[in-house]
Amino acid sequence: MAAKRSSSFRDEKHSHALDEPPMSRLFVVCGKSHTEEEFTTLFQPYGNVEEVWMVKDKNTGESKGVVYIKFSKTSEAAQALEALNGKVLVSGERPIKVLVASNRSQGAKKASDNEFEKCLRLFVLIPRTMTEDELNTEFSQYGDLDYVSIIRDKSSRETKGFAYVKYRK
Repeated sequence: MAAKRSSSFRDEKHSHALDEPPMSRLFVVCGKSHTEEEFTTLFQPYGNVEEVWMVKDKNTGESKGVVYIKFSKTSEAAQALEALNGKVLVSGERPIKVLVASNRSQGAKKASDNEFEKCLRLFVLIPRTMTEDELNTEFSQYGDLDYVSIIRDKSSRETKGFAYVKYRK
């Protein structure tokens, strides 16, 4: 069961913990008729859902059609994103959009000169058939790479469908 939303969720002083591990929070754009319970049920098969928070209008209490889902692991969030992005929840409704939520400490601030330094290491969803060489070829056209690393299951060594790409600068 998902943890109950606490008032500290919006408190920037406590927001750092919400971004651990990195990229474990998802941002979902959906219809306004859904509930937090529906999203808990929908996302739980992909991992440990720590929190589900539906953005609501302060005056009416109605959903704004935006939900944040917090997983305990980055890999769980990646699997949920891959499986659920574009899924139609209710016939006749638009498909949901699932994205990695931006870091809460960044908020809506404008990109600074140091923004490029923050983007040296990229988290990338990849086809399960992609190799390190293909990943290297694809991303090296944009700059010198420090490394590429496809994340694999420890026992089977099969790819989990995501990788890290780190640029030198």
